Amino acid sequence: MKDLTVSERVVVRMLEAAWSAYLTLPHERDDEALEFRRKLDEAAAVVKMRPARRWAAEAEFGGNHG
Repeated sequence: MKDLTVSERVVVRMLEAAWSAYLTLPHERDDEALEFRRKLDEAAAVVKMRPARRWAAEAEFGGNHG
């Protein structure tokens, strides 16, 4: 996470907090927790890929293109 901006790190931490908060909810369906975790992981992956996309854009075009 070292290449994430401060705001991106905040978003990732909020997603982690959402998982912790979810775990306090009463159990309703067996596959629900796995589904919720998978979606959070997908959302976190989008945020965590931002530095790579910035690097690729800078390598290809130079400067700050986004």
